Amino acid sequence: LGNALKGLDRHAEAVAAYRRAVAIAADYASAHNNLGNVLSSMGDATAAVEAYRQAVAAEPRHAEAWANLGHELRTLGDFPGACDSLRRASELEPGVPSFQAGYAAALAAAGDMAGAIAAVDRGLGQAPGHSTLLAAKMQLLSVAGRAAEATALADLARTLFRIKVKPPEAFADIADFNSALAQHVRDHPGLAEGDPGERRVANLLGIEENGGASSPVIALRDLL
Repeated sequence: LGNALKGLDRHAEAVAAYRRAVAIAADYASAHNNLGNVLSSMGDATAAVEAYRQAVAAEPRHAEAWANLGHELRTLGDFPGACDSLRRASELEPGVPSFQAGYAAALAAAGDMAGAIAAVDRGLGQAPGHSTLLAAKMQLLSVAGRAAEATALADLARTLFRIKVKPPEAFADIADFNSALAQHVRDHPGLAEGDPGERRVANLLGIEENGGASSPVIALRDLL
């Protein structure tokens, strides 16, 4: 019931439902955690922290509750507590990038830039190329005065490499497949002159319609 009410944004009623659930089963960690989530969304950080503490007390290996507790403690300015909670979450589930990113953010807020960068690197060790972790590392390196390293991370060209693509079985080679693909795109009704699809695409691209063959969509069709 609490989950359904939360989904309907009926937060006060959801809180009441979760409180009834934990009153019946005090060791129901997920209910405590969900209660904390609703209280947090309502802006009651202090009550949310208490709910998350009850969750991890009931289930010490509840990584999500530890992470939520850490984020809420950081909001309240308790950086040591935030670091400890988010460290626990990241150790319990090292393969969850958001836990590593959260731990890194808490360490950075506490002034431990070296520890924050190391936490992000551990996350990247589990999920190489993860966009959130890469963005976090770029920001941390910049703040730490390591601008050249941050810039190097933003160089997407270094992630490009050649692969040999095999054509689908119905095609003789890649050239044959590319030709068929281009023809398929060319024949799409959205590329017909004057078609409403042309205008929709132009609007999405933020391009003023010039009409006729000069429009960007028609130019693409002609190129294909």
